[in-house]
Amino acid sequence: MPNESVPICPQCGGPLRAGAMALCHRQEDDRRTCRVVWGCSNQHIWWKWADRPTAPLELCPYPDLMGG
Repeated sequence: MPNESVPICPQCGGPLRAGAMALCHRQEDDRRTCRVVWGCSNQHIWWKWADRPTAPLELCPYPDLMGG
């Protein structure tokens, strides 16, 4: 069974670890959907829509609320 690749922090190149999930309103389709929050050891916090696993990471605008 192949290993899944570890996501890399776009800012520092360190490995990311999945953390919290946040329920958010997505304006483009007017749905409430979860975002998966990712963080690295340098406290860079990223997130992306949980229902869009291939979407690019976005810098989380609320790092203090998400553990950064």
